[in-house]
Amino acid sequence: MRPAEVATRQLGEWNVRCPTSTPRWVSINLSALDMRRPDLPDWVSGALAGSRIDPACMVLEITEAALIEDEDQTVRRLERLRSLGVGLALDDFVGAKASLTFMRKFSFDLVKIDHGLVAQLPQSEEASSVMRNIQEVATKVGFTCVAEGIEREDQLEAVREMGCELGQGYLFSRPADAAASETILAEDTA
Repeated sequence: MRPAEVATRQLGEWNVRCPTSTPRWVSINLSALDMRRPDLPDWVSGALAGSRIDPACMVLEITEAALIEDEDQTVRRLERLRSLGVGLALDDFVGAKASLTFMRKFSFDLVKIDHGLVAQLPQSEEASSVMRNIQEVATKVGFTCVAEGIEREDQLEAVREMGCELGQGYLFSRPADAAASETILAEDTA
């Protein structure tokens, strides 16, 4: 079974065992090799079919490096994925000029701001300025920002002050296997 199938089935099971009024979603990283696969939309569709989750609850994370090989083919593949109803995230975003072009060119829902930038917050005024600019551009084009690598309360406070809606990192949880994750979800819904 492919990672996407495992992840979507697990989310479907958690939704049954630990129901919540707020939809949960699962993110799946796609490599440059995955993005070159002509059958990528088919295996994503297959993963969804066996999962009992709404397609909108699957977010496919794609790095800039995975987008640059054959842009026309990538656009077509992303359009096919979008037609399945899944979300798309630009992963490891750092705010470089090339990245800003990708942010506008491809139809993403989320922009995941690289942990290296977040790690410098709030001490670095330069990092804070870049983060504010990314947040401003993302808001203007209708994307939601996710700050990656939040490890400290002061980082969380800084990204919140900048208007970043979502975050992930060790401050919230260390990586956990399915059983430990289910325990956390059960506590959250209790």
